[in-house]
Amino acid sequence: MSGIPLLLVGCGGFARETACAVHAVNSVAPTFRLLGFLDDAPHRQGTVVDGLPVLGPVEAALAHPEARLVVCTGSPPGSSISTEPWSPPARRPVPG
Repeated sequence: MSGIPLLLVGCGGFARETACAVHAVNSVAPTFRLLGFLDDAPHRQGTVVDGLPVLGPVEAALAHPEARLVVCTGSPPGSSISTEPWSPPARRPVPG
């Protein structure tokens, strides 16, 4: 199959939704060659998720230098996400 080689980083819900979107795009206009998922969790490596292989940890991307990466990671359970707007840190004077 031809197309732009694509690797999805992560294999949770967001990555599976992204894979579904890629399949939808390809059904209209074949564009991507979805190679599989990359995930650092050892228990997921070597498995198949929604028909796509989990090829290994993120470093496995080095074996596919032609591939584009899509980072599909979310927040792990128990993590906190700030709802406050981001603002840049205050500028500090440069010594000199």
